[in-house]
Amino acid sequence: MRNSLNGFMAGARQTGLLVLPLALLLSMFGLVNVAVAEERSGPFLVLYGAPGSEKSANASYISEKYAVPHIDISVILQEQIAEAIEFKSAPGSKKPGIRYTNAWNERNKHIQAVLKKLKNGELISDNVVNTAVLARLLEDDCKNGFVLDGYPGSVEQAVFLDALLMSRDIDSLQVILLDVTDEIALNKLAELGKKGIRKGVPDQILAVFRSRVTPLLEYYDGDSLQVVDASQGQPAVQADIDSVLGK
Repeated sequence: MRNSLNGFMAGARQTGLLVLPLALLLSMFGLVNVAVAEERSGPFLVLYGAPGSEKSANASYISEKYAVPHIDISVILQEQIAEAIEFKSAPGSKKPGIRYTNAWNERNKHIQAVLKKLKNGELISDNVVNTAVLARLLEDDCKNGFVLDGYPGSVEQAVFLDALLMSRDIDSLQVILLDVTDEIALNKLAELGKKGIRKGVPDQILAVFRSRVTPLLEYYDGDSLQVVDASQGQPAVQADIDSVLGK
């Protein structure tokens, strides 16, 4: 639950994140403005949805209609990894010291490990994901709103996001769950499996999704979280989304 500052701070302590000091530190160095005067149009949105909910298509719809960026965390990570992989050898002198070379090799191993997890749909450490999201949300096109797709992926990441938004004086985060029946989700996963797009047993993939998203829905339960029946046709789904977003 995130309906009070006390609850927020309790969550921060439980996760071991010094979220308020982080926000203050960022503001001190001018990376984040604690008080932003510009008028915001929004929405500041987190979008969740099981396979078969057309989450990506609906995120694109929201992005286009409301003129806010669609931020897919998997795409962000892939882009950052691709940029890092371009540097295949340590920059600088042709004969860097052993300590420097070892550090560079460790860096490359870490990049490859993250890439492997990303491809396999495994969880990536909160620090890696939060750092990627922080860099993206500090870009100018996010100051008036965004659609987050695939983030937060854990309660710890949700606490981090709250701290970041608090540091920017944003208290209007909305969360939408695009809900579908297990039957629809399993049929979609089976279809993706036949096409070679998604590996794994559909039942197990869906169970993992449910286990990951349930704590987040509990965290956001209240005014922030709205559920949309995504088993309807797209026009009806998009009409419900617009109703939730107040447009």
